[in-house]
Amino acid sequence: MSTKTISKRIALATVVALGAGVLSLVSVSSANAAHAFSIAQTNPDGLTASAGTAGAGTPYSVGLLGAPVVSGLLSTATLAATGTITVGYTPTTDYAGISVTGGTISAYTVANTGAIVTNGTYFQAQGAGAVAVSIKPNAGVATMTIQASRSNLTTATSGGTLEDQVIVSVAATATSGTVSLSKSGVFYDAPGTGTQAAVSADSTSAGVGTSAYGVSQSATIVAKDAYSVYVAASSLVTASATNGAYVALTQASAAASQGASPAAVGTISSAYALTYGVYPVGMIVSAPSTAPVTTTVTVSVNGVVLGTKAFTFTGSVAKVTLSAPSNGVLSTGGTTTLAFADSAGNAIYPGTPAGSYPQNLVKDAATAGAGIALSTVVYPVSGTAGSAAFTCGAINSTGNLSVDYTNADGTIVVSNSVPITCSSTPASYTAKFDKSSYNPGDIATLTVTFKDSTGALAADVAGAIAASGANIPNIVGSNLTNTSGTLLTAGTLTDVTTNGVATYKFIVVAPASGTSGSYQAIVDFPKVDSATQSGLTVPYSIGSSGTSLNDVLKGIVSLIASINKQIAALAKLVAPAKKK
Repeated sequence: MSTKTISKRIALATVVALGAGVLSLVSVSSANAAHAFSIAQTNPDGLTASAGTAGAGTPYSVGLLGAPVVSGLLSTATLAATGTITVGYTPTTDYAGISVTGGTISAYTVANTGAIVTNGTYFQAQGAGAVAVSIKPNAGVATMTIQASRSNLTTATSGGTLEDQVIVSVAATATSGTVSLSKSGVFYDAPGTGTQAAVSADSTSAGVGTSAYGVSQSATIVAKDAYSVYVAASSLVTASATNGAYVALTQASAAASQGASPAAVGTISSAYALTYGVYPVGMIVSAPSTAPVTTTVTVSVNGVVLGTKAFTFTGSVAKVTLSAPSNGVLSTGGTTTLAFADSAGNAIYPGTPAGSYPQNLVKDAATAGAGIALSTVVYPVSGTAGSAAFTCGAINSTGNLSVDYTNADGTIVVSNSVPITCSSTPASYTAKFDKSSYNPGDIATLTVTFKDSTGALAADVAGAIAASGANIPNIVGSNLTNTSGTLLTAGTLTDVTTNGVATYKFIVVAPASGTSGSYQAIVDFPKVDSATQSGLTVPYSIGSSGTSLNDVLKGIVSLIASINKQIAALAKLVAPAKKK
């Protein structure tokens, strides 16, 4: 493309933009890009610039339905029967013409000199400057053709060499300006982002559609007709929420702010707004109380139900649960699992958000036991369980632990009570399998129970049954493998107990001889071994693999006998009755 041609195209954009302030032009995509028409889009505020007289022009298209396709001689557009399409063109010669079939040129702007000739169906541009021409379809036509041609004749009124063309389909149906359900909808949105660019599809942001009772949720209402054009200004938008939830719509004073979330939450379950311009309408939904609630909001535009959206609000904390307490040790105590829920059973994560769910947890007065008290609290987050640590006052002390949680409104929730035990580190251990005999393919479970020096179940302390060097647990048994199929040597430096017990699982494989046998597993925890305790041997047996030949023969004989009996019974049923 030459520098001269580029300058001409820039001149065209300048001419049209000066006519109305802002102009959106469809980009050119074809090989004919050097000459292609540019088609002015509908005014984004739905306003019609003055058509004026010759020379004033109409810088915006009015009633353009959907996005036009600009592709040289294959360019197309769809226009309402009452609309006006404005095309831009930059001639490549000093004389050029724009002709119309099925329509009439109503106005124009030129950089140099131009005139409408031949009864409004031909416009002649004199000079190489940019041209913008506005054209209306004739009554009753289905299509309108706009062509640009170049000519060296200063007095030409038609003809010349064809350079560009736009085929305009004229829509005479009532669907223009009427809400189309397939082109419209209600979309979840992050608060304050209800812009035209953000509403092509539902947001995929985490948490959209669900929030805490103290956090409002936003959505965007898009009302378009069958041609993907926003319905006219002053269209009535209504929204109604179920279950007492509050809803509010943006009451815009300017088109650009129409799609943003309302400045304040609502206080009633229904709201209405008039569209200011061709923009989406922002909506905000909030919970009516601290109780959990799911509301369905129904949105209508000009009486047509556009769609519904469900919004869920979790309630204040109604239940605090402690579970799975470990066996504590005097020096470091132990832990118990911690979880929160509202009255509907929804999981709650204190601190998210802090305004709705403060991290207010203390020991309850019902906690009992010598030296047993609440220690460090780790609040749960989504995907990770919480924990409440406790202290121990003495070896073999017992008691119970419960906690209090205070909601943002001051209400207090008391947790369940869990039994707490405190003991010392492991001093001895015993081991046993869950069964005395296994078949190949079975899962064998070995349970190792640890006790402290007083005979109580040992405390669950990291590193108490395993340590580096020669203190790694060792478990070996014939025909017992781990999940990778190799001979098992169980135990790692991270092995720990739960309430004094550690468990190991093995896969039982068939003996190499294929026959049954009795075996001894070696179970040794060097970290715990002492003068009175050393490695153990735990007996088990493995049954014969497969089925014997005698068993197979017996099965075949039994099957044949059964079939013979069935044949005899069938013969009796079908045999004819004897005559008397």
